[in-house]
Amino acid sequence: MIRVFLAFALVWLVLMPPFFTDGACTAEFDNVTREIQASKPVLASFASAQEYWNSAHVSVQTISAAQCRASRPRFVDNCGPGELIYVTIPIQNRVCRFYRDSDVRVQLQYDDRGRLRQLQADMKPFKFFTVPWLGTKLYWGK
Repeated sequence: MIRVFLAFALVWLVLMPPFFTDGACTAEFDNVTREIQASKPVLASFASAQEYWNSAHVSVQTISAAQCRASRPRFVDNCGPGELIYVTIPIQNRVCRFYRDSDVRVQLQYDDRGRLRQLQADMKPFKFFTVPWLGTKLYWGK
């Protein structure tokens, strides 16, 4: 009986941290998107964006239009006419990194003249559970 209780307590401890993030995961994503919006003038051209991301010390991948058409990466919906910059910005909060997502992914699609055409930032969405008898929602990794 004690083993069952200990197993239940262990499972409970493993599942509880994401309920107590108090919006930290979403706040971290929002900080990244605010930073990107503030840096939009620098990101407007392919050359300056490449410099910006290289100086930020994050994982940067550059994909040419020809490379994209030859072998479209799984994270790209449609290949554009120009270069694509794919950046992964690591999540700092350990609970968020483990229970929600390990990084924020940013895609910058440029036209054939090197001008920003499309900007997209993604992170896995948080989940929630509705508790009907309490009439409330519990957020998981928010």
